[in-house]
Amino acid sequence: KHQPFLIPRPNRPKVFVMGGTLLAPKGRQPSSSNVWPLQMSPDFTGFPYTPKNHTVKYKANSMFGAGESVALGGGLIETFAFGGDAPDVEVGGDDAHVPAPLVPFTLTDMVGISSAAFASKFIGLGSGILSMGLDPMLKVWPVMESGHA
Repeated sequence: KHQPFLIPRPNRPKVFVMGGTLLAPKGRQPSSSNVWPLQMSPDFTGFPYTPKNHTVKYKANSMFGAGESVALGGGLIETFAFGGDAPDVEVGGDDAHVPAPLVPFTLTDMVGISSAAFASKFIGLGSGILSMGLDPMLKVWPVMESGHA
């Protein structure tokens, strides 16, 4: 109720979709087999496709960490709410309620994500200090079909 609310300007294109790429969770290495496409537009943003078996595998950035399989994709969310926490309760259908993020996801975020390909070259180098601040970080969560949660 007391969150900033943004609406598209009326004189802008009605539909456009920008592309980005989910590289890897913090502390994990992206590879050609685990990066995932992100679609961003003024109305909906997210990962409309699911990977085979609903998960991708990531190796740890250091020899002391363990790899992990992560569930990805499966749906879109209204753009202003992208990057916030997952719903408290798993729900299905078109009317899921999610907590508002601290700040709304905006065109500026989309441009930054779509222009951050260079950051992938620095992720996984040493402790990640080189990539700190270069790679946009957001909370993402999967939209799972029943039986895959």
